[in-house]
Amino acid sequence: MDIGIYIADLLRNQEEVSLPGLGTFTKQRIPGSYDSTNNSFLPPRYQVSFDDRLTEPSGLSDYISLKKNLSTSSAEYFVKKFAAGLSDLLETSGIAEVKPLGIIRQKSDALTFEPSTDFDIGGRFYGLKPIAELRKTVSQPVSEPIVPAAISTDSIEDFINYQGDEEIEDEQEYVEEPRRNRLLLLIIGAFLFGIIAAVLLYFFNPQTRNLIDKMLPTYSSSVPVKQPAETFEKPAPVVIPDSTKAILPSTTPDSAGFDSTSSVNPVIKEPVSAPMIKIEIIGGSYGRRSEAEAYVKAMKAKGLDAKIAEDMPGKLFKVSLASFQDDQTAQNELNRIVQQVEKKAWIAKYKPKKTQ
Repeated sequence: MDIGIYIADLLRNQEEVSLPGLGTFTKQRIPGSYDSTNNSFLPPRYQVSFDDRLTEPSGLSDYISLKKNLSTSSAEYFVKKFAAGLSDLLETSGIAEVKPLGIIRQKSDALTFEPSTDFDIGGRFYGLKPIAELRKTVSQPVSEPIVPAAISTDSIEDFINYQGDEEIEDEQEYVEEPRRNRLLLLIIGAFLFGIIAAVLLYFFNPQTRNLIDKMLPTYSSSVPVKQPAETFEKPAPVVIPDSTKAILPSTTPDSAGFDSTSSVNPVIKEPVSAPMIKIEIIGGSYGRRSEAEAYVKAMKAKGLDAKIAEDMPGKLFKVSLASFQDDQTAQNELNRIVQQVEKKAWIAKYKPKKTQ
């Protein structure tokens, strides 16, 4: 079993692999450099090195056991056998090859390692390859002298300044564009957050909901609303003579010149009554009927004739604590309820909505 192949596989994924009884193979980073012999630039790369000092176990036996479907004890046996064979070669010949990593040499009491040039450990920094140095070829000078045209120094300075201004403007636009986008996103996010917070407060915070209901102009004002007086003109009586009765001439006409025997039946239209205004003391407004019914039970337990005002305009369920016909009585009862039962109660005057 060629253990060197499994060592090379592990080095592609981790920094070092230890070989029991011999040493540790490590992955060393080589920075980019210039090769003066070949006139080329070498990119950064990784290279295998060897250290005869042992380190902690690096999982070589476990890796071989997984790859070859062997038990851990069998894999450890093959690893130790491989390390013992390398040690025997170093003692007898002073050289041992670990394919495909390189060659280990023994000089006096130290071990040296020569990495193989054919082994690619991977991670060559995005696949960069050596680049040959570009050299300019100088052509032979022309025999006839060439007289350059005169160039104004002012035009050169204008060209340099123009190029510089363009670059500065491009950089400013590039920097300002992300700032505008971030600012716009922050404004939109803050606006959406405010809307969501207001909706949550309205539906889940009864105090906020009651405060908003009090501010609504339809029925939240406790100031009496003066209804415009509707005047109805009483129509003039219409005289309808009875055609079934004959009108006899009277020998003695009255002083007004009318026939006293004639009958007059006036028709009078009844005045239209003004729409009814209801006065209720409201204890709270709720978005769900179940919440309103629970509040009704609580108020009834305190001795109030509480009910849900079904004919009150709006989408919320308003709980009425008492109903009245005049403002003064309602105001007196409101003062008592606020002091003894519900501090947030208020008076609502409204026209009952039409029920289908």
